[in-house]
Amino acid sequence: MNIKKTDKRVITLAVIAMAIILWNLAQYEGNDERISGDEPNIVLVTIDTLRADHMGTYGYPFKTTPFIDSLADDGLVFQNAYSSSSQTVPCHASIFTGLDLPQHGIYRNIEPLGKDHETIAKMLSERGYETAGYVATRFMRNLDVGFDTFSGNNAFYNVMLGENRQVYVTGEGITSRALKWLSHRKDKRPFFLWLHYYDVHEAYRLDKDVLEKLGYDSGSTNYEVLAYSISELGSPPARIGPSGFPRIRWYDERTFYVDKQIKRVYGSMDMSGDNENTLWIITSDHGEGLANHDYDGHTNRIYDEQARVPLIFHMSGGKDIRVGREAQRVRHVDILPTLADMLGISLKDGASKIQGVSLAPILTSEGEPLEERPIFSMRRPKYGNPLEGETKPYFSLNSEPDDELYSAIWGNIKYIHHTDGPDEAYDIVDDPFESKNLVKSRYEEMQELREKTISHYEMLIADRTFQGKKEGLDSQTIKDLESLGYIK
Repeated sequence: MNIKKTDKRVITLAVIAMAIILWNLAQYEGNDERISGDEPNIVLVTIDTLRADHMGTYGYPFKTTPFIDSLADDGLVFQNAYSSSSQTVPCHASIFTGLDLPQHGIYRNIEPLGKDHETIAKMLSERGYETAGYVATRFMRNLDVGFDTFSGNNAFYNVMLGENRQVYVTGEGITSRALKWLSHRKDKRPFFLWLHYYDVHEAYRLDKDVLEKLGYDSGSTNYEVLAYSISELGSPPARIGPSGFPRIRWYDERTFYVDKQIKRVYGSMDMSGDNENTLWIITSDHGEGLANHDYDGHTNRIYDEQARVPLIFHMSGGKDIRVGREAQRVRHVDILPTLADMLGISLKDGASKIQGVSLAPILTSEGEPLEERPIFSMRRPKYGNPLEGETKPYFSLNSEPDDELYSAIWGNIKYIHHTDGPDEAYDIVDDPFESKNLVKSRYEEMQELREKTISHYEMLIADRTFQGKKEGLDSQTIKDLESLGYIK
């Protein structure tokens, strides 16, 4: 039988098409095998710049987070959770990779995360999850590794930010886009949704009209906020002054605004049925000075007001998560191994470098005490990225710091090492405001902790996963960072 060349081409194309179909079916079936049907949806909420001690569930007496407090009442609250850094992108890189800054190589907001890193989103995507992330600033698109849907593209920001060139997307904008994505989902797979809210970071930019539209009433006066800040949060009155406490109220009002946005998402998911089996994780990337240690911001310091963050696990319906409070110190880097453990996922090669530990045993029961380990945090370096040999100072709106700085908590002692200045050490149990430096009064003991802290930092550098030079950012993202005060 003679077959024309045209017919042969048709047959060849048909065979190729069938092979592609069969391959896709195999992949789909593979995903189905990875998904048992019992996996929860996972919603990760990161509230930029939110201090734990400005939330009701952490003891703040004013009504800043009524909805989050209600989730905390039906979940597990980690009372002593710590960030790896005091800058946004490095913090989030540690959340997503389980690695510290010297390992993943992200020291500043202008640096992108390498595509070869294992991340929460990549791990869940490979497990069969649908993954989506909605972030409020353009520079956060550096963290898109593993996401099927991600808001961090110029087209999204050009629409959301409008002609006035606002440099971040408001909480309402993030919430609306996330709800649109949820309502249009046709996939029945479980999903991982990351929501990043930036409004608290920009609290000081608000004007009176904006504050009135928020509909916030804490039931407090400026003087009550001032008195509480002095007596309970350790803020010196000379620093706060008459003009300082309105700024703290602005910060609290923005926190209340974000709380309302989270309530919108949760309520919508309740109505759609998505909340029937959903794990919520609520945290912040870092805190804020708010006049503690004579400093308003976060970029240049790593005292507890910058490093201590909220961390709340809540399972909709109260299933599978114990209700209560956990006093053991935990870290952002614990989130990735915790999710892997909960879902029975074996981490890939390189998991030994992960600094986090699984919190799954204490999420479901009080469990055994966690093995004691250093609680490490690091400010972004003065001179660029030390892994890349940069020597150009990296300026901040809050003034250039005078040296590199990192810390580790050993037992109850937090040791802060300055490469070009006097070190600090505080007993954070007896001295929670970090006001009594122990370096001289307990000299020999503190010298031992100094050596341990430096050795731990050097170990992290030796364990780095980042290799080579990273790509730079586009000009518009650089302009956004300048507008936000990160560079100038």
